[in-house]
Amino acid sequence: MEPQTVSREEWLKAREALLAKEKAHTRAGDALAPSGGGCPVSGSKRTIVSWMAKAVTGLRRFSKAAGN
Repeated sequence: MEPQTVSREEWLKAREALLAKEKAHTRAGDALAPSGGGCPVSGSKRTIVSWMAKAVTGLRRFSKAAGN
């Protein structure tokens, strides 16, 4: 679609309409965000900590092998 050339008044009107849609979208996302905390989580803290420790160890080995 080719952009249109419009008057300043038409541009401002279209911009205000877009800003209103963006504000509504942001507010809907803000309202939805807290409900995401109620989702179940798989695994446990112990599993996550164990995975992170393995990842850090692997990165250290890689760094030493690369000579850093």
